[in-house]
Amino acid sequence: MAPHTEQLTRPAVRLRGLTRSFDGRTVLDGIDLDVPAGQFTALLGHSGSGKSTLLRAVAGLDHGVAGGGRLTAPERVSVVFQDSRLLPWRRVLDNVRL
Repeated sequence: MAPHTEQLTRPAVRLRGLTRSFDGRTVLDGIDLDVPAGQFTALLGHSGSGKSTLLRAVAGLDHGVAGGGRLTAPERVSVVFQDSRLLPWRRVLDNVRL
C-alpha cells in the first residue's frame, strides 16, 4: 500500500476500552471508536451523555478524571469550547485569531 493511502486509511483517532468517571459516576464505559483521517464524525446524545467528556479525553484535557483505556490521537488537536470566550473589547478578527 502506498504511504499516502495508508495515512488515509489508518484511524486518526482510536479508542479502546475508554472509561471516564466523576465522583464514582461512570460517564463513559468501555468506548471503542475509530475515526479515519479526513472523516467528519458527529456525536449525538442527550445532555449529560458524555459527548463533551469524550471530546475532552481525545483532546487530552481531562486531567485528574478517573478512567482508563487506550487512546491514540494526533499530537496537534484544536478545541473550540462550548461556552462563549469572546473578548467584548476586541474586534471579531482579533477574537478569531485568539
